[in-house]
Amino acid sequence: MNVVRSRRQGRSGMRLIVRRHFVGLASATIFSLAANVQVAPAPQSAGDKFEVSFPASAHAGPITGRVFVMIAKKEAPEPRIQGGGFGDMPPIFGSDVNALVPDRAAIIDNATPGYPLRNLHEIPAGEYYVQALLNIYTEFHRSDGHTIWAHMDQWEGQQFNVSPGNLYSEAQWVHLDPAAGYDIRLSLTKVIPPAQTPADTPWVKHIKIQSEMLTKFWGHPIYLGAIVLLPKGYDEHPNTHYPVIYEENHFSLRPPFGFSTEDESISAGRRAQLADLNRETSYEFYQSWNSENFPRMIAVTFQHPTPYFDDSYAVNSVNNGPFGDALIKEMIPYLETHFRMIPKPFARVLTGGSTGGWESLGVQVFYPDFFAGTWTLYPDPIASLHNAQVRRPAGTYGAGVKPARRRIGQPWTFGATVGNLGSNLRTGRRGWLSKAVVGQADGENRSQRGIIHARPRLRSDLQPQN
Repeated sequence: MNVVRSRRQGRSGMRLIVRRHFVGLASATIFSLAANVQVAPAPQSAGDKFEVSFPASAHAGPITGRVFVMIAKKEAPEPRIQGGGFGDMPPIFGSDVNALVPDRAAIIDNATPGYPLRNLHEIPAGEYYVQALLNIYTEFHRSDGHTIWAHMDQWEGQQFNVSPGNLYSEAQWVHLDPAAGYDIRLSLTKVIPPAQTPADTPWVKHIKIQSEMLTKFWGHPIYLGAIVLLPKGYDEHPNTHYPVIYEENHFSLRPPFGFSTEDESISAGRRAQLADLNRETSYEFYQSWNSENFPRMIAVTFQHPTPYFDDSYAVNSVNNGPFGDALIKEMIPYLETHFRMIPKPFARVLTGGSTGGWESLGVQVFYPDFFAGTWTLYPDPIASLHNAQVRRPAGTYGAGVKPARRRIGQPWTFGATVGNLGSNLRTGRRGWLSKAVVGQADGENRSQRGIIHARPRLRSDLQPQN
């Protein structure tokens, strides 16, 4: 890590500029979304402000997207990495930009909403590491007549803070004092490099194809991926065809079921957790897969990120497009042509847990004659009826606030609070993504306006297209 010290005039005093490289980490996507709570006006001060710009050397033309500033107490990992999750994350503030040109500053100030703090003025005085990031949007002219600005996935699974092509600044160590005010300038001089797809091995093959159906719907090239795990003896038996198990899941570059030929060291706590869940380690699964008596089959996991989220829920949707049909009519036929799979319904089964559980069940329901069955585990709410949200009498939590809950009797305000971060109902991740799947399109650059407190329903137009 290279460290540059510089003395500057003004309230910031001594600043430490930290330069460090990072290894891409999977993080939760924070995209644009509508503010579902009313933000109280920030108290007046001498002015708390960040000015964020980028040079032409980083990006030559104008950018439409969303600027973020992350404010962290810890030096490592970088604030942008710390700010990519939904757990113990540092304060993050975001603002949309429209056709922002090089050297023109976007402003993050007390009028900018944030999470978990409402505005910059709520940050206690002290020293912090600060970093800015610009999530770049693409303009999609969809075949349904709607024009959508959204982030085009770069095969990283809609992780805004590590998405290739996005711009970010150096981390700076600064003094922030809301009572006195401050004006911090951050320059987005860095560009996140392209994602690295793991190399094929004798066991694992990586497939990526452009979908004609989805490209037509979005008016932009859209890709589908698959990771294929071959059985023991596949090359030694060239005349043998195999049944297939399709594992549904979130976007990942890992092989099905976490398969790994490397005996990676894991902590005692993690090993105990796996044992408690009755789960194998990745290497233990490889040992089983490679054993003499293990059933011979091919395993497949899909990649189908959308401009909204890291996966499409694997069904057709008025917002996402015909992802279900694309997987069934484009991706699986491609796989059955290039690998020795038995192309019959009896030889195709599904599985998945959590969101993958919803997907495995949804695909089986919408394509009942294509698969033999599904082993669905702990799925997301099947019908998305209110989806963990709770209605309360007016005024209980303040105007416009309808918090979710984790269990009976425990209000969970995160779902409402995180709504401060954007303008298009996307930051809530899977909490709002289900609305994109079963909700209506309104053509206003958001996927489901008005559906958040409505009763979502499975729509007839989600049925597979003949």
